[in-house]
Amino acid sequence: MEYNNTLPDKEYELWLTQAKQMLADKAKPVGSLGLLETMACRLASLQRTLHPQIHRARLVVFAADHGITKSMPGVSAFPREVSFSVFKTIARGQAASSVMCAANGCELELIDIGLDVEGGVKAMLDKSAPALNCSEDAHNITVVFDSKVRNGSRSMLAGPAMTPEECEAAMRAGAEAVRRASSPAQAPNGSSADINRCSNVTSPTSLNGSPANGASVAAQAPHGLSQSQTQPGPSSAAPPLLCIGELGIGNTTAAAALLAALTGASPIDACGRGTGLDDAGLRVKQEAVAAALQANAALVQSGCALQALQAVGGLELAAMTGACLEAEKLNTPVVVDGFISGAAALVAVRHNPCVRRVLFLSHKSAEQGAAILNSALQGCSAEYESNHPSPPVLDLGMRLGEGTGALLMVPLLKAACSIMNMASLADALR
Repeated sequence: MEYNNTLPDKEYELWLTQAKQMLADKAKPVGSLGLLETMACRLASLQRTLHPQIHRARLVVFAADHGITKSMPGVSAFPREVSFSVFKTIARGQAASSVMCAANGCELELIDIGLDVEGGVKAMLDKSAPALNCSEDAHNITVVFDSKVRNGSRSMLAGPAMTPEECEAAMRAGAEAVRRASSPAQAPNGSSADINRCSNVTSPTSLNGSPANGASVAAQAPHGLSQSQTQPGPSSAAPPLLCIGELGIGNTTAAAALLAALTGASPIDACGRGTGLDDAGLRVKQEAVAAALQANAALVQSGCALQALQAVGGLELAAMTGACLEAEKLNTPVVVDGFISGAAALVAVRHNPCVRRVLFLSHKSAEQGAAILNSALQGCSAEYESNHPSPPVLDLGMRLGEGTGALLMVPLLKAACSIMNMASLADALR
């Protein structure tokens, strides 16, 4: 992998300092808007402007099945066939993520990265039309992609969940999803009819490819701000707000195993009830995670986050890891949904600590290992503030996934942008 940038973004730090000073001069007590101020400064730094704006928000949901649900189905309260049923429900605009996207004006990209469906989603779409086609009254924008690497991961009880090549392919697909979101060609012009369709991607480009047009925002450092960067106005070249989510029966087991592998947490501390396990089911899940860590001890103990991902992760976890790594390259803000997407983000952070600067943690998941995960995501050197992600803002007892927690951050982040346009104290006193 070509992600080896561990140096802080000095330009980001300069913009962060400038944004903080600007907020300190506003007509309000310093720091009185709490985390809104933190989020505003981070968005300003990523967009290289003192007046950040969120013109577009896109939720990308990666879907995959897990081999462990075949070898040990007791790790989940639901059978693996439910994964594709939920996938179809999202595509029809009837799932929680679908209706919440519509409520928040978000684009929705649904990606089959590894569902265990014969013939792939494309064949199912063709066979089931129009049942799976995105309808205009379902939600304003939905795109369905077939980026399948394989039909589900392997069972991590018998060895690595993925081969290195499969893990790489899933990461490439995640990176390409970020590039698509950041490309002006993929941006709607205000009409839901523009991309209210189903389509397919089969050949992701290399992770080392050039950034999409418009993905990077060129700007001077804060000591030489241009008029357009210091005055309110559109920042249409800025990347969209990217929310990442997932679906797949068994993925809380994989995420718990990954958390244990990366932090040393015990299976008891890492495993939660997921889809609603009872006490007996929870014990099965804990035993499965312990067995998977033992079966893949060499990779887990290698000290390489990507090898841990290959060993006990999953295809959608790998895709989300690739998405986070690519987002850092393109200065794209990423809203992390909860426990599963957070585990993927932790892999990305361990591989490249600079990923932290683009991460916005949405909520405190109700999963058992969420506190350990959030601590691991935020724990690092205090020398550069950009090395810390924005902390979880919401605590609603959520544990659904699908990006639902991340979607709730969209209006909050828009509000954060707006406070940069407040009057200064000096102006208010005139």
